[in-house]
Amino acid sequence: MGMVRPFAVKQTAEIAGHKLEYVTAGTGSPVIVFLSGYGADLDTSWGRVYPGAEKISTVFAYNRFGYGASDKVGQPQTGEVIVVSGGPKARLNGF
Repeated sequence: MGMVRPFAVKQTAEIAGHKLEYVTAGTGSPVIVFLSGYGADLDTSWGRVYPGAEKISTVFAYNRFGYGASDKVGQPQTGEVIVVSGGPKARLNGF
């Protein structure tokens, strides 16, 4: 497999009072949304995939709460919580 390339410039935003780490890259439509998971941050989860994706479209990737530089929170990261935390940031970015 190819090397994992870390996302170049990560940013943070406040979502529901907590810091959420994310990155955007590329241009075009549709927007491709990547979430981290299985105990890994976004670099480890998507570092081999996003370089190709950002060549063909806009990529929006973020670390769920508790991963990478996103804040750790006291609630389990269920599907509903993930949608609520990532969805507002994507909308703020115009996606």
